[in-house]
Amino acid sequence: MKKRIIEIATYIILIGLVIGFMFLNLKKNRKPHPSENFEIFCDFETTDTAGNFITNNTNFLIPGTNTSYKSNPDENDYLVIPDYMPYYGLAILPEIIGPSNITFELLRKKGSDASLCVMGIRDVRFYSQTQTVEKVINDEWELLSLTVITDINFHDSITCYISNPNKQIVNIDDLKISINYGAYYPIYKEAPLLIYIIEPELKKLEKKRDEAFAKGILITEEDSWVKALVFGDNKMMHAEVRLKGDWLDHLVGDKVSLRVKLVDDSWRGMRVFSVQNPYTRGFTNEWIIHQTCKDEDILTTRYDFVPVYLNGNSLGIYAYEEHFQKELVESSLRREGPIIKFSENDFWEYMQSGFTKGFAYEMSVIEPFSESKIMKDSVQFNHFVNAENLLHTFRELDAKVSDIFDVKKLAKFIAFLNSRNSAHAIEWHNMRFYYNPVLCRLEPIAFDIFAGATEYPNDRPITTFLTTFNLDTRLNSFFYLMSDSTFKEEYFQQLDKFLTTRDFDFYKEKYKKEYREKDSIIKIEYKPYNPDVVQFEKIKSKIELLLPDFMDSLAKPSYVKRVDALSNIKFNTSWPERPDIYADNYVRCFKKGNNKFFMRIYFNEDFIITGVGTYEKITEPLDILVDRPDNNRIFEKEIPVKDFSDNDYYMYFKLQTKDTVFKTRIYPWPAPVSYNPRNDIASKSVDLTKFTDAKSKTITFKGKNEFDTHIYIPAGYKVVFEPGTTIDMRKKSAFISCSPISINGTKEKPVKIFSSDKTAMGFTILQAEEKSTVKYAEFRDFNTMNYNGWLLTGAVTFYESDVEIYNTIFTDNHCEDMLNTVRSKFYLKDCLLQNTFGDSHDSDFCTGTLDNCRFENNGNDAIDFSTSQVNILNCTINKAVDKGISLGEHTNAIIKNVVISNVNIGVASKDLSDAKIDKLLISNVTYGFVLLQKKPEFGPATITCTNGKIENANTQFLIERGSVLIYNATTYNGIKPKLFALFYE
Repeated sequence: MKKRIIEIATYIILIGLVIGFMFLNLKKNRKPHPSENFEIFCDFETTDTAGNFITNNTNFLIPGTNTSYKSNPDENDYLVIPDYMPYYGLAILPEIIGPSNITFELLRKKGSDASLCVMGIRDVRFYSQTQTVEKVINDEWELLSLTVITDINFHDSITCYISNPNKQIVNIDDLKISINYGAYYPIYKEAPLLIYIIEPELKKLEKKRDEAFAKGILITEEDSWVKALVFGDNKMMHAEVRLKGDWLDHLVGDKVSLRVKLVDDSWRGMRVFSVQNPYTRGFTNEWIIHQTCKDEDILTTRYDFVPVYLNGNSLGIYAYEEHFQKELVESSLRREGPIIKFSENDFWEYMQSGFTKGFAYEMSVIEPFSESKIMKDSVQFNHFVNAENLLHTFRELDAKVSDIFDVKKLAKFIAFLNSRNSAHAIEWHNMRFYYNPVLCRLEPIAFDIFAGATEYPNDRPITTFLTTFNLDTRLNSFFYLMSDSTFKEEYFQQLDKFLTTRDFDFYKEKYKKEYREKDSIIKIEYKPYNPDVVQFEKIKSKIELLLPDFMDSLAKPSYVKRVDALSNIKFNTSWPERPDIYADNYVRCFKKGNNKFFMRIYFNEDFIITGVGTYEKITEPLDILVDRPDNNRIFEKEIPVKDFSDNDYYMYFKLQTKDTVFKTRIYPWPAPVSYNPRNDIASKSVDLTKFTDAKSKTITFKGKNEFDTHIYIPAGYKVVFEPGTTIDMRKKSAFISCSPISINGTKEKPVKIFSSDKTAMGFTILQAEEKSTVKYAEFRDFNTMNYNGWLLTGAVTFYESDVEIYNTIFTDNHCEDMLNTVRSKFYLKDCLLQNTFGDSHDSDFCTGTLDNCRFENNGNDAIDFSTSQVNILNCTINKAVDKGISLGEHTNAIIKNVVISNVNIGVASKDLSDAKIDKLLISNVTYGFVLLQKKPEFGPATITCTNGKIENANTQFLIERGSVLIYNATTYNGIKPKLFALFYE
């Protein structure tokens, strides 16, 4: 108790400190600067004897070029910057001390794309530029405007100049510089995010920022994180924080971008997220593109705006963006699976050197987010290995795109980004992929969309997926996609939709209210601010102009032949550059068991392995010559070692011709190969010709059937089971259909699908485009899919496949779930689920009804629903090792006329779930009702029960603090702390 009191007191003190810092510094920010505000204006009309332009302020002159121009005596002069000058300095302001708001304006004659730039003299990190037109003055002139804000610690001079990298003739006029001291970031009515970092930790961040500016790029490592406290949405959270971003635009000034990782907590459903200057992502354009992705079921990060304070100092409005954790996929109604990417480390190193960057893609390691967690979880590790192999297969162009990706989602993803000119999100080093463990397929994640882009760069509508700096690879990827007819058809359908019925204007109108709110919030701080939405009309017009010819060319035989030929061409065969410098980047090592590792070598020099060990030192000396054959571009070799002690092992080596010792990580997972267990099953499946009517594309099962080999049915068929049919699946065979099924049993002649040797790997329906029906059937003695890392949880599974099931028995399964419905609509009536090893009916992300169903002898939960909208009517549940009804992760349930007996927990409501119950009898239980929060990204739960009755219960109600039970018109507020520990630890 004493410990708890100390914890509470500490918590209150910390909150007080943070809030105190905030208001103390806000007060500081409001103090006016002692210097007077002033303005500089130059109309480029008058020069002094040295040729410098005179301004309205006698302390300032603008340097001249002797090229001021007057076409006739009645016209005004303006400044002409010659085409041989890539930069032209306009003014250097005096020492600016403390907070100020400085606006730079000038007229630029049309026909130039030169930028107006400002930068600190001593601290070049203080930098901003614009080439965006704020206002069109007339047919000849347009206004550029740029506002910068200095913070309370600022002390520097500022230079204003024209950047003209394309070396055009630039004409400017009417330069105006307004300096207003005492500027501070505005106060917002919106709830802020407060971040507090103690001084020693803050200095670590400053050091990392200085290193980034020295290198020209931010490279993050494990020691980049510092400890912090975060306060948001009325709670204090422990966190770790680091700088975020690749380019320096994330680090200029005091408004730096940060990655925040919360410890055992969440903020707005996220446990890891970034906060960044809204400018870096395109302001409200990025927000509305994210909203569109959510509407279109395109995986993306959560993205919005929030005021941010650092150590009490307001940093103004920030954009926050979710990081790549399981919360991202689960909030998007997907089952947990690894998120992977190509490592960017070598890419950014090459970017600094100027060497060929295409090889960074070819040799990039495919790595998971949350690596340490995945290495400890055997199921997620198997999922990751499959994901790694799929992405490697794509990179090698070794399989059809529809055998690697959820192809329709991929086509929609690319069509959408093409329609919004978001090529930045499709560059290989920006891409992130979710591995769908049910489908054994990859799905792209829309991220870093960069909605501020203004030019449509290509001469064809499609932007190549995973483009690289290697032209051959870019073209091959394009032809590779077009060679898959499923992708091609879906892509053009989706592109048409995003250009017409679902264009930018459609979504801007749909979210008009929220869009205006976001826009007004940003305009409080960013003056001037004008989101460029004209770009979307330009993109749309250009695509519509190019599309007809492009589609015509695709239909020509010569083009189709070219597609087939070029889609099979692999990478170029030249060697990577400078192995004497980058040898460690040209050797990839992967753990292979406990006593060896596997190498892929991409350069053509012999080298000597001198040992293996930790990052700091060699722990096992070796002396192994790797004799590199000249004729093999990619050479592979296995090296025996002693037992690996951990997952952070390195190989040390040196070239025969050099003394430099390199080290490269031995990744703690297998080297990727072109393999996919789902495709493997499909290739080994039984020939169904004798069951198939090719004309009607119908597969019909009837009579008695025995299969010792997999059944795999692709999309595009109808699968019919006639009355009285029996199917015996043996010897670890699996039944998988991507087409809808129709089981037409009768009471007298039920259809029986079973496994006589109890080894069959499930009855699975994947993404059937039409609803399946099951009548008078029996599923018995099935196990689950467990094939070379492809793991499913259900004996019978319907994934993205709507189904109605009547008068059916599910019995004697041998896996986690008897019936598993995922992302589907279901209706079960008059069914029996009994003798289950685990859960009887597990449903995730579904809408459905259970009517007059019986659940008997359940090995875990009888009914377990997550993130679903369900009705449970007229059902009986008898004997469950754990819960009769379990509702989790924001499930809403209507429960009527249900009887539950002989279970551990009658009804459990968790994580923002809500149950409306009428006529419920619970008897012979340990707990009648349990309400709690299990996952930090959710919240408390609720149950409202009328006409309820609980008999013979050890504990009627167990309610966690924050959750609420209304039972027979009496309200019970939770008082128990942290019930999660009681049931799940």
